[in-house]
Amino acid sequence: MALSIPSANTNIWNLEQDTVGTRLTNSRHGLADNGGAWVSYFGVTSTATTHHQL
Repeated sequence: MALSIPSANTNIWNLEQDTVGTRLTNSRHGLADNGGAWVSYFGVTSTATTHHQL
């Protein structure tokens, strides 16, 4: 989705940085905790990106 939008490059970079942070957090808190968070996180992010582009 956002990968094909040039103006979303900054958002993608932030997502990659957040992914690293999430992996570090994962090692402390466990995978089960993170499952629901990923779903809601990407849901909100993709919605915000869509509205931003419009």
